[in-house]
Amino acid sequence: MKNFTLEERRTTMSRLHWKQNRFLHITLWLMLAVGVGMMLLPRIDEWIQERKQNQLLTEWTKELRSSEEQSTKLESSASVNGSPHAAWKEIDGVPVLGTIAIDKIALREAIVKGADPESLDLGIGVVEADRFSGQNDHLVLAGHRSFKPGKHFNRLGELERGDRILIETAEGTVAYAVKTSFLVEPTDLSVLNSHSEEAELTLITCHPMRNPTHRLIVKASQVF
Repeated sequence: MKNFTLEERRTTMSRLHWKQNRFLHITLWLMLAVGVGMMLLPRIDEWIQERKQNQLLTEWTKELRSSEEQSTKLESSASVNGSPHAAWKEIDGVPVLGTIAIDKIALREAIVKGADPESLDLGIGVVEADRFSGQNDHLVLAGHRSFKPGKHFNRLGELERGDRILIETAEGTVAYAVKTSFLVEPTDLSVLNSHSEEAELTLITCHPMRNPTHRLIVKASQVF
């Protein structure tokens, strides 16, 4: 058996300590990187979704202007007295009806087809798109209760009677005035039904924003 000198032993121990410290430093840096990544991931996802929303709005505006320039005689088989029955437009594979604008809560977002999570990440979704056809038009829109003010239906609870809501499609702009707002159980589907002879708009979102237990409903009637 080889006998190590004191100097060799010191050298061996030094190398061992260096390897241990290097492993510890690498582990700490990896843990730090994972922690930072977990903190940034929600913000990165929010940034990506916001870019997609802005892209839809931009592309919709371009499509609308292009349609107006090409023809002033747009027709829709379901159009009744200026109601929002424009054809859906495909924008990057996403069916878009138009935009919703509510000045009071600084909201302007694209109206997309469907109320599934993927659709609602991109904009305000049309619930059961085939329901708003016929003489008594009823447009039902659902949106996330985003934590970011001005996004989705974050500030929907601030609307009061008389506040204006604008729905813009290729057929033109339709204005609604808020009539009432109230809370319902998540299983209450009666809000999807129209109880008015006037064209009606229903907005739906979760309430409260954190740990939601109910649905906030806003009802509005067409004014022009």
